[in-house]
Amino acid sequence: MQRNIAVIRAESRTAYWFITLALAVVLALSSQFKFSLWFSPVPITLQVFFIFLISMIFEQRFAVGSLLVYMALGTGSLPVFAGGAGGIAYVFGPTGGYLFGFLIASRIIGLLQTRTDRWGNQLLAASLGLGALYLCGYGWLLVWLAGATGGISSATVMLAWQQGVLPFVFVDFLKIAAACSIASLLVSKKSR
Repeated sequence: MQRNIAVIRAESRTAYWFITLALAVVLALSSQFKFSLWFSPVPITLQVFFIFLISMIFEQRFAVGSLLVYMALGTGSLPVFAGGAGGIAYVFGPTGGYLFGFLIASRIIGLLQTRTDRWGNQLLAASLGLGALYLCGYGWLLVWLAGATGGISSATVMLAWQQGVLPFVFVDFLKIAAACSIASLLVSKKSR
């Protein structure tokens, strides 16, 4: 059974923009909880958790809209990206692919998960979203490393994998499992 469990419905443009901006602020705050790995330009943040949770409990227009606002603010040099970074150089830096991957992951989650309280359905949609996020992030990091090292080689392919995907799989899976659990609880409470 399909259920629409948007926590808040916006009946006016003002309400839509208020909610979208509020969610963009949540994303900006979640990116400030940054843990840097000494061997990787990609930090660990709370963004994956909040982006996936928002994508599971809000309508697509809120999830994607908040990501677009967040990216626009950061591209416009506001310090909303990980660790207070901002600007166009950050977007085209080694982690830029993950920013665009967030949009694709959010869209995939919105399309595939059926807004149900079934944790397994949510986890499947979130896992596919995470795979798309990694694909975008890995691909961009590979291109960035190739530019820095003079071309794509087996060494840069492996380095991009070791710096951009491998260290994050376990932690990100825990984040999406937690997001699915919270979304499942919210859906089951909303459907009663």
